[in-house]
Amino acid sequence: LLILLLAAGPARAAYAQDTRTDPVRAAVQLRNTGDLAGAARLLQNRLAEAPGDPQAIRLLAQTLYWLKQVDRARSVYDTAVSRHPDNLDIRLEYARMLVETRHDEDARRLLGPLADASETAGRAHVLLGTLDYWEGRLTGAANHFRTALRADSSLSEARRQWREIAEITAPWIRIAGEAAHDDQPATRISPTLDLGVFLTPLWSLEGSAGNNWYRSGDSLSRTVQTGELTLKGYTPGLALETVFSGGVFHRSFGAANNDWTATAEGRFRLPGHFTIGGRASRKPYFYTTASLTTPVLVREVIGLASLNAPAGWLGEAGVGRQTYPDGNTVTSGYAWLLAPIAKGPQGSFSLGYAFSAENARESRFVLADPSQTAQPGSAGFNLAGRYVPYYTPDHVVAHSAIGNITLHPGHGVTISGNGAWAISAHERAHSFVVSGAPPTLQVSTARQTFTPWTARLVAAQDVASGWSIRAQIEHDRSAFYEVTTAGVTLVYRFAAAAARRVDRF
Repeated sequence: LLILLLAAGPARAAYAQDTRTDPVRAAVQLRNTGDLAGAARLLQNRLAEAPGDPQAIRLLAQTLYWLKQVDRARSVYDTAVSRHPDNLDIRLEYARMLVETRHDEDARRLLGPLADASETAGRAHVLLGTLDYWEGRLTGAANHFRTALRADSSLSEARRQWREIAEITAPWIRIAGEAAHDDQPATRISPTLDLGVFLTPLWSLEGSAGNNWYRSGDSLSRTVQTGELTLKGYTPGLALETVFSGGVFHRSFGAANNDWTATAEGRFRLPGHFTIGGRASRKPYFYTTASLTTPVLVREVIGLASLNAPAGWLGEAGVGRQTYPDGNTVTSGYAWLLAPIAKGPQGSFSLGYAFSAENARESRFVLADPSQTAQPGSAGFNLAGRYVPYYTPDHVVAHSAIGNITLHPGHGVTISGNGAWAISAHERAHSFVVSGAPPTLQVSTARQTFTPWTARLVAAQDVASGWSIRAQIEHDRSAFYEVTTAGVTLVYRFAAAAARRVDRF
């Protein structure tokens, strides 16, 4: 103990001398040992004696920020900037704090002049690029990082973030195959090929080609070839996400074998991680066996609102109308919300509620066998019905519990499952009855409960540099339709080549 006391004595004396002669140096030593509060007190005392000390006021503002006292740090930085207007390092540190605390507009005002000064241009453009990156302005972010590296090629932060943008906006090729079997009954096999390229970091163009084989029993076999171009983009000034697509398809049936599809969608990003917008589309319908004989095209208009919060809250609501070639319409609405229950590096778990309702203006429920020789009411008459050429819901309402679980069991592996189970669901079910004399065939409706549900399992794996594979299986049961779908998707993204271009800059 005596030896320790004798050894500590000179150290305490040296520290006391440093405090008296150089309090800034002593404060730095305290910060290095983790005593941020003690360092802040020393720096405050120093500024009380020498308010014009630029190093002391800069270190005090920085230390208060590290203590998470952001408002006090901003006050000290404001004082420092007014006292030392020519000190560019103070301004740059203040701007970095504003960027990290997401005071975006204040940070941009401070960084503007710094980006024009040769001494700070590189570092200022890094921070401006970071702001753009976090706000989804990928084109602007890439330009800032490129400018920063021109000013100073050693800025690793600029190169790293630019490389990330280059990798996520690299061209890609996708090969997919899907098979489905429903209760109509019909079987569908659909291979597709997609190619995509980013015209700018915010605008992508994708081309898709596919072939769909439909088969029902031994008598019905159909093919539909499709081709489509899709342009997706984001306009930061308007906070607008847009999707435009157009395509053609060829049917092996119907008088007019060739037809076209189109989609236009726009969504505005709002504060609080909300988006609102709408979609209009023209697309073919293939969900009944009758629609594989009689071509059906649907025009749909829908209004949308969604929530995607970083904390894990997810939700969407939509109200729309579908118009069929015969003038009939189906009006629908839905809403769902998922709340985060658990979230961590290894995965997440969410639970929520969903509501949906749909109703057709007119019914398309007809006899399954309209050419029977037996008379209505006789023992041989078949009263079974079906929807021709498309399904028409009649006051279908469902309330469901929904859930989602996502797991990350290993590097590059993601397993997710989600589903919905109806708490309550009902519809007006249609059937044929015979009444009167002579017997007359009539359509009868009655309230009927049912249990719709959906279950989906997805597994994704990064198998090699640029390569990823995704497998999915899903079962869906609704008031009219029950289908099982399985598919595999293989994607190659030219990310390595994009990253090399950045590293060579």
